[in-house]
Amino acid sequence: MTQSTETGKLLRHWQQTLGLSAPQWTEALISVLGVALAVSVLSWGMSVWYPNDWPWLLIASLGASSIIVFASPHAPMAQPWSLIMGQLLSGLSGLASWHWFQDPVWAVPVGVTGAILAMLIFQCRHAPGGATAMYFASGAPVVQSLDWALIWGYLLPGLVVLALLGVLYNAPFRWRRYPLIWGQKALEAQTRPCDSDRLSDRDKAWAQQELTHEDLVYAQSRLRHYFEMNEAEFMALYRLARTHHRQGKDKPVGTEDTDPD
Repeated sequence: MTQSTETGKLLRHWQQTLGLSAPQWTEALISVLGVALAVSVLSWGMSVWYPNDWPWLLIASLGASSIIVFASPHAPMAQPWSLIMGQLLSGLSGLASWHWFQDPVWAVPVGVTGAILAMLIFQCRHAPGGATAMYFASGAPVVQSLDWALIWGYLLPGLVVLALLGVLYNAPFRWRRYPLIWGQKALEAQTRPCDSDRLSDRDKAWAQQELTHEDLVYAQSRLRHYFEMNEAEFMALYRLARTHHRQGKDKPVGTEDTDPD
């Protein structure tokens, strides 16, 4: 029994060190099938609509976007605004940079930097947009032949299709409806707190204790999601929120000492 406990502790230690979480096999299967569907539809659509000019690297960027939309549908990067605007702004930045410099040595770094700046300004961070900006700024033969039509004829329709697929595919799964605002009620129902008046003194004391790794594993298994924060980041957020709550909600945010460490 002692050896089993020590083995469990060792596994949890390495799990936390590597930033791993307990696998959710149902969620993994749903995500994988969703990504396969999205990439298949995008590839088939572009091969039918544009049989002669097929920008493979653009498909690669949209494939990365599909992983975010279907594997983490409630992540900020997966939301329609971030997905569509993040990719569009990146494409515009990359193509404009190519037109300006006509040399990928200069166009690529300027295009990618401009894409990141635009995404930060318009609050639509979407990591695959960096690949889109790099591809457009590279001045590849397809980019030069299609020019601005690459954005309006390829990128934008692909993004709209991807967002619609995210809505339709996730709709039957109440806990992962897309976009996040449509799944908010289900998420709130899963995380609704207990009535504190019905708790015993012992249960109230337990409720005030620090969360453990096992608590987080349980919560993740109930929500069935993959999260963008690791355990340390979540605990820091939790401590800051708890400190702010205890100090009073009417106290201005940022005026209290809330060092998570």
